[in-house]
Amino acid sequence: MLLVMETTPQNHNKILYIITKSNFGGAQKYVYELATEMSKLGYEVAVACGGKDELVEKLHQANIQTYEVTGFQRDVSIFKEIKAFFSLIRIIHNFQPDIVHLNSAKAGGLGALTSRLLRVPKIIFTVHGWSFLEPRPRLWKILAWFGSYFTCLLAHKIITVSQHDFRHTNMPGVQRKLTTIHTAIAPYPLLPREEAREKLIGKTLTNQHLSNLWLVTIAELNNNKNHVTAIDAVAEYNSSHANKIFYTLIGSGELQNSLKEQVNLRGMTDYVLFLDYVENAKQYLLAFDIFLLPSKKRGVALRSS
Repeated sequence: MLLVMETTPQNHNKILYIITKSNFGGAQKYVYELATEMSKLGYEVAVACGGKDELVEKLHQANIQTYEVTGFQRDVSIFKEIKAFFSLIRIIHNFQPDIVHLNSAKAGGLGALTSRLLRVPKIIFTVHGWSFLEPRPRLWKILAWFGSYFTCLLAHKIITVSQHDFRHTNMPGVQRKLTTIHTAIAPYPLLPREEAREKLIGKTLTNQHLSNLWLVTIAELNNNKNHVTAIDAVAEYNSSHANKIFYTLIGSGELQNSLKEQVNLRGMTDYVLFLDYVENAKQYLLAFDIFLLPSKKRGVALRSS
């Protein structure tokens, strides 16, 4: 749940949210909640993103206008960056937003540049974890820092979602634009353990693993989330312990096939379950004994009360 100011649209009544991918991870949910809430307050809202996945479907159900950005993807490709640049030019020119709100590094750089060229009055950039803090080769991290700095210079306002990212924004001339707005979620119901297990994986599979330690990761299957290390750790544990770990991965992504191959090579097919994307996955948390988030880097510090 995001805090949205109780206000009514005045001079800035058209908002365009831009994000790289259209799956329904954390940043996409952030965009979805902002877009739907601002629409309820009377703003004219649209979302531009790459692909036509879960985010787009949910926005259409909420009657939010969407645009597909041709060439938008997480990995860098010069040809596709050029296509995405001109696609954004067309989208911004057609929608004529008063505010452009950028989310993710790729959307930030291209979106800030095109918005400045088209003289958008207000450009906001939300940092969902600095890309230059990822465990990558030094040259890549240097280039990512300069790309992030370029985005920050072009933006009028920069939002970090954690003090960690705020402290690591060591960029000349940027501090006056910077603010931290923490994200949060509203209280939500949890299904009892037995019901959660049967609804999530079925009674037969549940009975097969009653004596195991249940472990879960809910995250997109990409390199940053570090499922490879988690699977190896579970395999090592199971090879030397009588009481095995039953590991469930909830989420989809580009590494799904390679992770399944890893599980097969480690002889773990009976103890690792892939469930793809699950709607409202948090309601099933009590099905498990341990929640694991093996990410290589996180922009948000996780807390519970």
